[in-house]
Amino acid sequence: MRLALLNTSLFCLILVLAGCSPNISSGTPDGIIPQTLKAEMILPDRIDPMLETSLGVKVTDNGDVPDTPTQISMEIWHSESPQVKTTLLASPHENGMYQATAKFDKDGVYFIRTVVNHNNQTIMPVQRFIVGKPSDAELSRHLNAKNKEHTDSKGDGAHQHDH
Repeated sequence: MRLALLNTSLFCLILVLAGCSPNISSGTPDGIIPQTLKAEMILPDRIDPMLETSLGVKVTDNGDVPDTPTQISMEIWHSESPQVKTTLLASPHENGMYQATAKFDKDGVYFIRTVVNHNNQTIMPVQRFIVGKPSDAELSRHLNAKNKEHTDSKGDGAHQHDH
């Protein structure tokens, strides 16, 4: 009787453990699917305020031009007014290139966030760029912010976080 009870218990335990094991069908051994989608912003060397400007983005998936539709939008904002954003939809061109047209109201430092959706992947790279001739104060603020980010990311091993 005890042997039958032990066999039944072991059988139930095997069923429970089999039902709880992770089902990893792709990706790395820990179940993480690597990001293969890439977006490279193509901006003119010089952007003048009040002129129509073409903004481009080159999209690749695993190094190749995607063969299925990709949705791309661009959010643009002036560094001094981050709450005021303009959203543009980029239209497809050839060889994985997408383009949108924008007109910038004033000189300054701007940011562009490109939102790329393709095959259940989404990436949102952000890039800083200059329009016209920003003030020295505005350039200095961004240069100091960039240097601070660089210094903070170096670390000396003594930086700690409490969790």
